[in-house]
Amino acid sequence: MLKKVLLLQLGLAYKMVKNLEEKIKELESKEETLEKYGKEAIEKLERKVSMEKEELLKEIQKIIKELNLATQDDIKELKRELEILKNEIKDLKEKLNNQ
Repeated sequence: MLKKVLLLQLGLAYKMVKNLEEKIKELESKEETLEKYGKEAIEKLERKVSMEKEELLKEIQKIIKELNLATQDDIKELKRELEILKNEIKDLKEKLNNQ
């Protein structure tokens, strides 16, 4: 009788070990799947960040270009005003010399 009880307990223990091994394999599989999806999510996020960074850089370059154009326009306007002032000074000098 004791032998039967021990064999029954050994059988149950063996079955429990097999069940635990299956559960461990399932968990490992889930872990691998989660790791895979995690890596994919990180890669996707990195690509998105990279694209947004490029768009931001383009936008900054566009703004800088617009600022430079405004500066160039300002310089041209100042040169025109300077030329007008030079002509006015020249005219005034001529008037003074003619008096």
